[in-house]
Amino acid sequence: MSDSRPAYLLVGMTRSGEPDQEDIEGGQKYQELGGKAMQRAGVTIGMVATGSADPANKMEVLEGSYPYQAIAIERFPSVEGLEAFWFSDEYQEAIKVRQQMKSGTLHFVAVLEGADPDEQGEPPAEGVLAYSVTCPPAASEFEGYDLKRYSEIAGGIDRGYKPQLIAQVASAEELRLLEGEWPFPGGVIVRAHPSVQTLVDYWQNPTYIEARKNRPELAMQVVIPGFVMPE
Repeated sequence: MSDSRPAYLLVGMTRSGEPDQEDIEGGQKYQELGGKAMQRAGVTIGMVATGSADPANKMEVLEGSYPYQAIAIERFPSVEGLEAFWFSDEYQEAIKVRQQMKSGTLHFVAVLEGADPDEQGEPPAEGVLAYSVTCPPAASEFEGYDLKRYSEIAGGIDRGYKPQLIAQVASAEELRLLEGEWPFPGGVIVRAHPSVQTLVDYWQNPTYIEARKNRPELAMQVVIPGFVMPE
């Protein structure tokens, strides 16, 4: 892995109601320890996107299913910076505090190295973005489908922009987990889009619906509201 590329944490979580006083105090302690961990590692964490059932940051599951309540993407300047933060004494203590809290559960925390700059492409738009998280099915499920035909049809739809590749892991076996279990049989692809609606419109395009007949169903395709990418 290269320290010239950013790194991302992909986090799946469930919230269990409003925090009680003990959890409020635990959250404050967690934030305090997390801040010290960032200082020790010399990194700044950027929240790239977060989605849930909340109308304010509602995620759209376009295909397959997402088994948890919320998903988030956090950005680090490098894999090395991410590791320095995560494995610091302060953050390891913060994890213990978080795991005692009753109002939420982290189901997985996965490390994704940023895509090669030559493969990323330019961001599709300035301002508020959206991010898609695509989880393909198991490799064996692609047998018998015409993926070339799928690409020809889907690639011919003019959406007015080209999605920016943020990160990609080819298989579940190659995915690095720091916590929990990965709920999908394949890897993951994260892309940036101008907005949630632009991707929804593309997904619902009759030509794209026709194209999907030439590939297996995805384990998951979810699009979540995002923020301007940190520099």
